[in-house]
Amino acid sequence: MSGNRVCHFKLVLLGDTAVGKSCLVVRFVRDEFFEFQEPTIGGTLKVLTKHFSVRFVPECCSQSGIWHRA
Repeated sequence: MSGNRVCHFKLVLLGDTAVGKSCLVVRFVRDEFFEFQEPTIGGTLKVLTKHFSVRFVPECCSQSGIWHRA
């Protein structure tokens, strides 16, 4: 696995209160949706890791750090 290419991405979600930022992040990272989500106090960091292969790079890894602020 030493030949794996790792791409890091960072995303910050900002917005008004109670608009669904946490729901979007949980849906994207864990593929779950909760109609009633507890409010986020401060901020939360979620990390999504995906392994994939593309034509010229056989083994890739993508790590996305998603930070959303209340």
